[in-house]
Formats: sequence, C-alpha cells, structure tokens
Amino acid sequence: MHDVKFAAICEPKADVSQIEYIRLRLSFDAIEINMSGDLWVFYSLPFTCSVLGRSSQHISLLVYHSWLPGNLVVSFVHASCSREERRALWHALLADKPTSVPWCVCGDFNVILEPQEKRGGRPFGNTEGQELLSFMEEAAVFDMGFPGSSFTWCNNQRGRARIWKRLDRFLINKECATLPLFISEVGGPPLRILCSKLLATRRAIQEWNKNSFGNVFNVVRVAEENVLRAEFRVEHDDSEEAQIELSRVQTELRHALLIEEQF
Repeated sequence: MHDVKFAAICEPKADVSQIEYIRLRLSFDAIEINMSGDLWVFYSLPFTCSVLGRSSQHISLLVYHSWLPGNLVVSFVHASCSREERRALWHALLADKPTSVPWCVCGDFNVILEPQEKRGGRPFGNTEGQELLSFMEEAAVFDMGFPGSSFTWCNNQRGRARIWKRLDRFLINKECATLPLFISEVGGPPLRILCSKLLATRRAIQEWNKNSFGNVFNVVRVAEENVLRAEFRVEHDDSEEAQIELSRVQTELRHALLIEEQF
C-alpha cells in the first residue's frame, strides 16, 4: 500500500466549511488553502510546509522532505478568466520567486500561448498569451510539457460551439530540472527523467487507491478513464454519436462520484 503524504486540489467543488472533515477523512496532518478557498494543499509528515505567499489566485509553499537535497518552492495556481485580474497573479508569483532554489509553478493558468493550444471558438489573438510569456521570462521558468490529450479544458458544447483549450501547465526553473523528486531509477535527459517519475508516481497513487478502498473507488477510476477516452474521441470526431457517448460516460462518472461520497 502506498501512503500519500502530499496532494493538491484545484476547484475542490466542496465548501471550505468541510475542509477539516475532508482532511481527517483522507488522513492528512495539515492543510493550507489560498484566499478564495479554491486551492487546497494537503500534507503529512515527513513533509513540512510553510506559506510564502497567497492570494485569491495562488498559494506558494516552502516544502521540505528528507528525500530532497534542500527546500523546494511550489506555487499552485488557479488563475482568473480576466486578463486584468491575472496581472495581479503574475505580480504575486514574482514576489514569491525564490533565489537559487528549485521552483515549480503549476495549475490552471486560464490562458493559452499559441494557436495549437486551442480548437474552435474565435481565432487565436497574437497578444493573448503575451503576459504569461512575459511572466515566464521574468520568472525564469519553462513549460515541461505533459503526455496525453493536447487539451485540458472543454466547454462541453456541441458542433461549432465546442471549444478546446490547454489551460493547465507545469512550469519549473532550471534548479528544478535536475531535482530527484522521487526515488526511482529512470534514464535519459533530466526533463524526461522528471516526467517519467511523475507518471510512475501517478500509477503508484492509482494502485494505492485501488488496494486501499476497493471496488467503490475502482468504479470511479474506470469511469474517469472512460471519460478521458470519450473526450479524446470528441476532440477528433464532431459526430453526434461521439458527443452522445461523452454525455453518457460523464453521467456515469457523476453517479459513481455520488456513490463514492456516500461511502
């Protein structure tokens, strides 16, 4: 069984008043949240965390673990849809920028950087991602990419009204690129090593979930996988049949989540 000691949730879809109940139910020692209550970070010993900064759109933590060679700064982001409000986020993140310390900035940035990160809707504007690019340059962070579907968000509309975007990112600085985040032997360039270790950790968490909680949680996992497959199909198939299948598996996932909550 794998004992998860650190987890972050963006848009938990639960009231902050339930946070202590959820923390205890998940067996974490502590939790930190941002000012708007839509970013929750759970952790347990041997992780120790202290808040470096927080706003309605982010929270930055100074993280230490015995596996790490030193401190790690992790900033979790849930950016506003408003460009004006996002400007406050860039300033807040830069205020938390560490000096010569590994730094990860991850979450929902609510903006795209290039035309390939969007399908449908209005044409991509050349200035759309300019402020994010400026932040990345000043912060000295780069996007490490991710496997899987090209997009991380969809408006769930049909036909020509459907819009896909890549809004979620994982940004790191050069100090983080070679950081041994997890104990596992993986060969290749530093970024490939990091990506492989993240995927291995994800598989370990999924296995822990299955072994710890049994069939109730397994049903949720299967339903989530069905939704991912259906979303991938809809990305490449605009047919009514593909959309109906997506709606069906989304309904099954909602039903499974309701059962899980009662459990």
